[in-house]
Amino acid sequence: MDVAVLHLGANSFQLLHARVTSQWRVRRLSSAREIVRFGGRNTATGVIDDASWSNGLDAVRRLRDSALHLGANRLVAVATGAIRDAVNGAVFCAAVRRLHSVDVEVLSSTQQTALAYRGARSDVTCADDEPVAVLDVGAGYIYAAVGTGREVLFSTSLPLGVERLHNAFAVGRLDEDGAEAMASVVRMSAQPLVAAVRKLRPTRMLFASGTARAVHRLAGEEPDSPLPRELCRHDLVSAATWAREASDRDLLERGVQPSRLSTAPIAVGIMETLLDALGHDTITVVKSGMREGVALREARTAAALGDSDSGVGQPEPYAANGLD
Repeated sequence: MDVAVLHLGANSFQLLHARVTSQWRVRRLSSAREIVRFGGRNTATGVIDDASWSNGLDAVRRLRDSALHLGANRLVAVATGAIRDAVNGAVFCAAVRRLHSVDVEVLSSTQQTALAYRGARSDVTCADDEPVAVLDVGAGYIYAAVGTGREVLFSTSLPLGVERLHNAFAVGRLDEDGAEAMASVVRMSAQPLVAAVRKLRPTRMLFASGTARAVHRLAGEEPDSPLPRELCRHDLVSAATWAREASDRDLLERGVQPSRLSTAPIAVGIMETLLDALGHDTITVVKSGMREGVALREARTAAALGDSDSGVGQPEPYAANGLD
């Protein structure tokens, strides 16, 4: 089954054209992104401002037009934290429907976490009963889940995303004092998350999302190096130190996207702090995440309904986990 997933996120709106195979693997066929910057000032005020509103509607139109030429079985649009939290987020979604005939599903934090888990886990090979943890650091939240191949055992979200922490601790570029203060807040706020994850003893830690790929590049990996890829705590500590002293040009040469220049150093600090608190020495950066999770959900739904055009078999059963 081919599906186009339009994700209305904080820094960018992204379109993923993917094929879900009969083995329930997600093959990425193409992707596109439009920078909208719904985070930052909008995250701080709780309102999508006029400039962001206009940029967002234009971005949806261009990405919808791209999706029309992809030949996917269906287009599904989802919105996450920046729109979910905005006081006028529902009005924005109504405008998208009215102007561009695109229905937007606003995901709850529980749904988003579960979808990110499903997408990230699909990127690695592991036993069906093997407990795996997934961490997804977004603009507004950290999402975390632990589960097996059939059920999510634990999931949560914390309002400690890179844009929020940047607003709180960084004026321009994060310095050493700001990094230490930020790490202290993350350690304290994440104590319940850490306790729950450690109790479930995951064998692997997966790090998903665009933030994960930015950290991957800060650690010195080539932008086009294959994923999944393991990073150890030493890699993260070195990357955090280097990023605090690096110029914007240095970061760009490492492959960090312009929209992440101010937040990538914060992201690597978050991950080093969490990995230390969780007692793991390594984390695996994966390419798949929430968007791939949406593609899997759509394919499973089509198969369950007997859609002969889906191209996939019968869905494997798993426990209720916020995907419905």
